[in-house]
Amino acid sequence: MSKRIFEEKQAGYYGEIVDELEKIKKNAAGVRRPEEFIRFSTEVVSIIERAAALGARGETLNSIANKAIEAVELAAKNLEIADEDIRRYGTPMMKKVYEEFRDSPTVVKDLRQGVFNKLKATMVTRIINTALEPELEPHVRELADILADAYRRSGRLEDAMNAAYDYFRRAKYGGGRLADQLFTEASLSLQHAPRSMQKFSRAVLTTCPGADVCGAQCYALHGNYTLLQTKRAIALRDLFVTKLQSELSKRVGGDKALIAGLLGATFAAGVKSLGFGNIVRLHDAGDFSNDVYLTAWMTAAKLLPNVMIYTYTKTFPNVEGMPRVWQEAVELYRALFGEPPPKNFNINLSGTATNYKFLAGAAEALTGLGINVPGVFFYAPANMDEYYRNREERWRELAAALVEAVRRTTGKKLVLEFEHGLGARRAAKSSENIIRLVDEITNYVNKTSTQLTISIPETAYSEVKLDEEQKEALRRIQDPYARSVILTDPDKMRSLGRLQTMLALKGYSYTKGFEGNWLKKKEGVDVGFMRPARVFTIPGIGEPVEVFIEPGGEKACSLCQRCVAAEHSPLKSSFKIRLSDKERARTKNLVAA
Repeated sequence: MSKRIFEEKQAGYYGEIVDELEKIKKNAAGVRRPEEFIRFSTEVVSIIERAAALGARGETLNSIANKAIEAVELAAKNLEIADEDIRRYGTPMMKKVYEEFRDSPTVVKDLRQGVFNKLKATMVTRIINTALEPELEPHVRELADILADAYRRSGRLEDAMNAAYDYFRRAKYGGGRLADQLFTEASLSLQHAPRSMQKFSRAVLTTCPGADVCGAQCYALHGNYTLLQTKRAIALRDLFVTKLQSELSKRVGGDKALIAGLLGATFAAGVKSLGFGNIVRLHDAGDFSNDVYLTAWMTAAKLLPNVMIYTYTKTFPNVEGMPRVWQEAVELYRALFGEPPPKNFNINLSGTATNYKFLAGAAEALTGLGINVPGVFFYAPANMDEYYRNREERWRELAAALVEAVRRTTGKKLVLEFEHGLGARRAAKSSENIIRLVDEITNYVNKTSTQLTISIPETAYSEVKLDEEQKEALRRIQDPYARSVILTDPDKMRSLGRLQTMLALKGYSYTKGFEGNWLKKKEGVDVGFMRPARVFTIPGIGEPVEVFIEPGGEKACSLCQRCVAAEHSPLKSSFKIRLSDKERARTKNLVAA
């Protein structure tokens, strides 16, 4: 077919499909109920599927997909989610949380929003996948052939990994290397230096069976994640996994363990092909919802013993209705290697203000399966106090649940993070909730004689973009570490100070700690960041639980590694300070003033 005829056919498809989409869009305003939204969106998806079947490709198909997304988003504007829809369309965890917190209007409101976001994200992802599939599919088929052939010849997953590595070095997609589209550098705000960490994403919410109220506030629904190019990038990775798993199944006769092994060899090859970093952070969007996919990342860790792979999960194995991904994945891994999951594969439990009752059981179940669990990560939303209004005992339940869950993890670490990225007012409310929670945690460990340390940083950095005056000041200051003062967040630092004061007034001693320092380029100059900390100690018995306060913003996960390796603790104590009664009274007066 000549280029001219091809372009004429593309133009013809485009005109017909766009006309059909415009007709359908007229019905969008009448969509109210979820079932109506699903029917409407499915019809939209069928139109773009037909365009792909007729031969539409590249920019033509992407342009049609953009218009299809516009139609779905227009239909979503009037979508009404009722309580019954949480039970019908919510994730397994949303349904559990609804039964527990149905007396809280704020929780129910956020669960409804979570269901709304899930329905919308599912349909948008389907549209993008339909547009991506025609160009991705030939790559997936070729790669599946290469993997199956390499394994058939030697019976070694290492050889399959090497064959996939050679493929990734030469395979092109979208104007660049395919590997660079699938395996990418992590956000710079998480790294102490560029190219020190990689990341891999899955589709937001549609792969998150453990999502609860977080479905309303998920950061993968805000900021740069709302950009179409970001949605496409994440959808590409998700589609790649789904299609490759399917193609491998055709080639190895449905052997789930071998499919997982070959998929894992692919992940290992992809990570290796980027050529930088010894840390891979999974799921800035998405979670584990499939046993083969989970086993594949365990396999990748086995094949890359010098790379630390870590993530956070809400897919708890002890929740009724949740996919049994952990139990089955460990069985598949044992079938491949005859041993427990590798120690460089680390899973942190992601706690919320509403899933906390399942945390201890989840920690026990995962460590019982031989999985490394560094600790529990808890993100404190701004509206926690509204969740617990008129039910003050829930604050105490949360504190107890977090401590008991952490005691059952491998690394005994608890990270409490301020809400960030959603505005200063919400961040301030979140910090108040952290202070309240730490108070309840200290009360609980005192009653139970649990040994505890609480590390509170003395610096916190802003997420707000600099104005011209600040940029000029940054360039004028000579000392890189002095420059970071311009980037500090005074509101967060006041909250950290209040937290330190509260613990000092309770009579707890502290040591000076240091969580590291790092240099980064900002506005063309080197800026030095530091994380000095005060580490308060609450005496008790047994192995100590370590609590880390994380104010968000600029940080260096690739340097700290508290969530990356179960056995690692970065704190270094230098000297101990205890407030005298006179100093405590003086401090109390200053706080009151």
